[in-house]
Parts: sequence; C-alpha cells; structure tokens
Amino acid sequence: MKNKKDVFTCFKDFHRDVQTQYGVVVKVLRYDNGTEYANITFRAYLSDQGIQHQTTRPYTPAQTGVAEGRTKIF
Repeated sequence: MKNKKDVFTCFKDFHRDVQTQYGVVVKVLRYDNGTEYANITFRAYLSDQGIQHQTTRPYTPAQTGVAEGRTKIF
C-alpha cells in the first residue's frame, strides 16, 4: 500500500480473500481513529457487510498497538 487512500481497496480485497479462502466472517474491525478508516464510503461498506467498527481511545498507545498489530483469523 503506497497511500492511505488505498486502505479501503486493500480492506475489501482482504475481506473477500478471508471469506473465500478461510470460510470465515469478519465481525469487527478495530482501528485507531485514522482518517483513512473514518470516511462515509468505508463505513457504508462495513455496515452493508454487517461488520461492526470499533475505535480505540485517543492517546492510548496500548490500545493502538492492539488495533494495528493484531490480525486474527478464526
């Protein structure tokens, strides 16, 4: 990913791949209040797909590390 504006496209690709390759449903997306996630298009996609979006609290590095560093596929 070269720009933050590519996040939405990358997430849609990731979401499709997880569903087809692993047969699991993405239930929650947690992010750190970054503007690349907090736009109308991204939130509409999450809503349409039934994905809950959660944000971390500002100025909490421990939560930010969890949001940016952990990816679990069940």
